[in-house]
Amino acid sequence: MVEDEDSGIMPQGCVRFLCVLFLVVSASSLAHSQVQPSSLVTKAVDESSLVKLHGSVHPLAQARYDRGAVPDALPASRVLIIAESPN
Repeated sequence: MVEDEDSGIMPQGCVRFLCVLFLVVSASSLAHSQVQPSSLVTKAVDESSLVKLHGSVHPLAQARYDRGAVPDALPASRVLIIAESPN
């Protein structure tokens, strides 16, 4: 469907290009998402050699502020976990 430039309709070649581009991007992202990362845990965890990470716990996360158990259905909002790859 090729019409003059003022009609606002895209030429067929442009539509085909956009369709091919969409398919290539979709296929590459799908292939990338299926790659299984290698495990960073290479051996069993030795509980006797654990290390305390200083500064990794909020100052108010202390036993004196503990209010006890909560229901399983309680939503955990404002939880932030930041992990960094060792590589």
